Amino acid sequence: MKTRIKLISLFLAAAVTLALLPAMAINALGTVTASAIKTVLAPSLVYDYVYAYLYDSAYAPFDKTPDTLIVHADDDYCNGATGQVIVKGSDYDNASLVGIGPITVVKDGKCGLVNISGKIITPCIYEYIGKFINGYAEVVLGDWNTGTWGAINAAGQLVVPCIYQNVWEFENGLACVKMNNLYGYVNTAGKLVIPCTYSRAQSFNQGRAEVYQDGKYGAIDTTGKVVIPFIYDMVDFS
Repeated sequence: MKTRIKLISLFLAAAVTLALLPAMAINALGTVTASAIKTVLAPSLVYDYVYAYLYDSAYAPFDKTPDTLIVHADDDYCNGATGQVIVKGSDYDNASLVGIGPITVVKDGKCGLVNISGKIITPCIYEYIGKFINGYAEVVLGDWNTGTWGAINAAGQLVVPCIYQNVWEFENGLACVKMNNLYGYVNTAGKLVIPCTYSRAQSFNQGRAEVYQDGKYGAIDTTGKVVIPFIYDMVDFS
């Protein structure tokens, strides 16, 4: 499982930024090219970043068409083709495009989401919104240290209720969760399908997950069936 850092630290990173000055484009293979994109960016924009990883308004995967490029200009996030402001920087304490998903905004220390049309799809109520992976992101409700964890989808809807000590990214349709210091798994509908009975657990990888019970490691499949018995000192699918 990845180590998380506070969202404010993520704002300092440009992990999903595919272009600084000069502006770049993405070709059909998903690699960066240095041509074509200036002809589709609104000529009035003076920009410092071009973000290429984004879902469209229906949250289908990014299709590499220029009208879905987002640019950062004068502290605002704008549609690269039209120049329309999506997120006005002065309306929020901070804003960031982290991962493949909507724009995360911060107001009075709490996080929310704004979609490509500029619509607030998640109000600023969360202490933390993680990076969108496979269409979902972890959220924290309440204080960072004592709050409860859940998960939202790319439409901003809460799909895993904020009742857990921790929630990790979805892999193979399941996310590892922690409750009462034990680990289990929920599906994308938020249902606990593998009970929290393990003292250690990892996210699924190719349909299997390492879990720890009674002092030994084993592995389960996505139905919870034990596929490697609990007799090993270590199991690693990475």
